[in-house]
Amino acid sequence: MVVFIKVFFLWLIQLFFIFLGLFILPFFLNRTITAKNSKNEDITIFKDKWIDYIWGNMNDGIDGDKNYQTQFKSSWLGKINDTWLLRYNWVALRNEIENLSLHMGIDATIRNYKWKGYRYTDNSKGNDGWIYSVATTEDGKKYPMFRYCKRWIGTRGIVFCVGYKNFNIKNTPEHYRYSMVLAFNPIKQWEGLNNKENIDGICKN
Repeated sequence: MVVFIKVFFLWLIQLFFIFLGLFILPFFLNRTITAKNSKNEDITIFKDKWIDYIWGNMNDGIDGDKNYQTQFKSSWLGKINDTWLLRYNWVALRNEIENLSLHMGIDATIRNYKWKGYRYTDNSKGNDGWIYSVATTEDGKKYPMFRYCKRWIGTRGIVFCVGYKNFNIKNTPEHYRYSMVLAFNPIKQWEGLNNKENIDGICKN
């Protein structure tokens, strides 16, 4: 019960900063510097460190990854050809509070992983369904996640995810880093073909 109370509390904090970002980020999107990510690639980040700590993206920067940039430029918004809009869509609407989610997450070795539902629920693979999973660390702490994906029109669908983003675990024990996520997108781009595997399971040493 304690872990669910913690997740709910963190969820409220994230919800607050997601809504706050909608209103204050427009004033910071042109205040940027160039930095290196973990792959030693150049990325654009917020110049104001406290803004970047919450709304920045330490992996792809505030301009988004290459796939996102391509998709955005081919959309009706992209026809405006505005860097400010590209950044706002990425950090305020599509990947909200990315850095804060990582800071709220865990960086630990997982010794046990259990799930119920569809093991490979993932819109990037075209898999509808739901999964509830719990990852347990070496010191016995539990980190739950719930994720739901449902394609509903053409190549678009609903994605909802809350908890510790741990649905990619394949083997244990192994060291992982998870974000604490709160994500909802009713028109997420769908890719691939449906390939469900409706199996409850466990992955442990």
